[in-house]
Amino acid sequence: MASKIFMGNMPELMEKILNNLENEIRSLYSCALVSRHWCEMSIPIIWRDPFSFQVFKPMFISIYISSFEDPEDDVKSILKEYGININFQKPLFHYVRFLEILNLGCLNYGVDCWISSHLQDEEQDIEQLKFHVANLLLKIFIKDGVTLSELELNSLNDFIEIKPEIFYLLEQNINFFSRIHVLSISLTALKELKYDYNFEFIYESYCKVLVKILKILARSVTKITNMRVALYDSDYLPQLCHELAFIIKSQEHLKYFKLACKLDRRPWELYGIVLALKSQKETLEGIMIEGCACSTEFEALRDCENLKAIRIYHCSNTIFTTFNSKISILEVDTSGLYNASGLVQILEKSGSSLQRFKLNDENSYFNDEDDEDNYSMFKFNKKGSLIKSQSLLLETLMTSCPNIVYLSILGIVKYSTHILKLLSSLQKLQFLTISWNDEFDDESESEEKEKKMKACAKQFAEILPPTLQYLDLSKLYLDSHVNILLDHCDAPLKKLSINLPSHNEGETINAIIRFCIRKKTPNFVSVNERGGWRNIKNFEKDLERYVKVVSYYSFVVSCSHLSY
Repeated sequence: MASKIFMGNMPELMEKILNNLENEIRSLYSCALVSRHWCEMSIPIIWRDPFSFQVFKPMFISIYISSFEDPEDDVKSILKEYGININFQKPLFHYVRFLEILNLGCLNYGVDCWISSHLQDEEQDIEQLKFHVANLLLKIFIKDGVTLSELELNSLNDFIEIKPEIFYLLEQNINFFSRIHVLSISLTALKELKYDYNFEFIYESYCKVLVKILKILARSVTKITNMRVALYDSDYLPQLCHELAFIIKSQEHLKYFKLACKLDRRPWELYGIVLALKSQKETLEGIMIEGCACSTEFEALRDCENLKAIRIYHCSNTIFTTFNSKISILEVDTSGLYNASGLVQILEKSGSSLQRFKLNDENSYFNDEDDEDNYSMFKFNKKGSLIKSQSLLLETLMTSCPNIVYLSILGIVKYSTHILKLLSSLQKLQFLTISWNDEFDDESESEEKEKKMKACAKQFAEILPPTLQYLDLSKLYLDSHVNILLDHCDAPLKKLSINLPSHNEGETINAIIRFCIRKKTPNFVSVNERGGWRNIKNFEKDLERYVKVVSYYSFVVSCSHLSY
């Protein structure tokens, strides 16, 4: 088979292999040098999204300009005014046609780096030159027949003022946008520009450009499957939302939608964006809502009965009550789950359909110092409320959701039997990430507390289900008791992440080795270690015979593989 791939006799398989390397630019370049066939397959992938490569000298811009029919009239004379002389050579491929993903912020950044790398005088003002080069690139892309699959209009800080000529070309070449399936729009906050003396004019120009682009998209795009929108307060918000709602209604098969809100004005208005999702009730499978307060528009989500994945980040509790479908993937980020009633409602409705659940409670850390004031009592009451709410959540997961295979709960206030009962009930669990903050009462005697912590580590290890393959304890500080956990764990773990204690690390390393020898299942171990890079290298050396030590970034498994 290897020889067939090398000779190009299995192009479909080869294409799949190379597509998996799309973020490994060096590997793709190496593949392009293997043979002519490999080169022809690698180059289109490399040039699909070149502006995402954060390089100081983006030479691909020179190649784009060199492919234009008459660069002498459009850019060379302007470049010479700035002391930039480039010998544009005819490229081997028609690279422009390979472009599929365009982020206007990344394009502007690339142009900035490209100009700066050629400037003789670093003190020159290059804003006008950036304006000309950026618009020339857009002109090249449109006139050379590029058909985008992804478009991002995200950053005001990298705003490009677009010439009227470009809008005219977009109107005449509707294929440029017609096959977009991922669209990302962000209306940036005006306050981010207030350091600029001309901020109001810049912001108005930015909003006008967004409106014009959205109007063209509304007339030419029907294939969007993944849409991301971020809203900030603006006088242009009603107009922008109107165009966005029209785009939503025009899509044939919108599957994933993300809405992030940073609105300060009251009353809180979404101007029909969420209401427009009702038109996609048959196709919408995943939704992410961030920073949203209560709005009657969210009632429209009750009709989206095919929703399978929901992410809710720092939203009003009432939003939980607007969903009416059985969910298989649910992610929640909150700053204190003081009222779990809405979330419990989703869990009870989903029942056995729920397979992946993640809760990150960021406000569940309490300092239990004995302050003799009203604030201390306030914290005590909040903590009690949070413990009660989290206990209700754990009980609901245990009684209503037996088919969970992925569970991530970070920020449990207090270790309790609820955790043990939940884990013992999940007989299909394969992935577990967990942390709790206040394992035991700080008033306990140190000897008694040590005894309880050892018992905790032993109980937790023994209750882990026999299906578990992935255990992430990187946010859980068991200190030296992690070795007790490993010695009593019988789950066939393939991936393990732990905190390496600052003392007695030798005992923990030996416990990992004993576990690897006893179970023979671990493939990867990740360590969160406070001693720094040097200690990690020593850790790798000690374990290299038994298991591979990897970074947490390469170790972690997300709750959902969906990229909405």
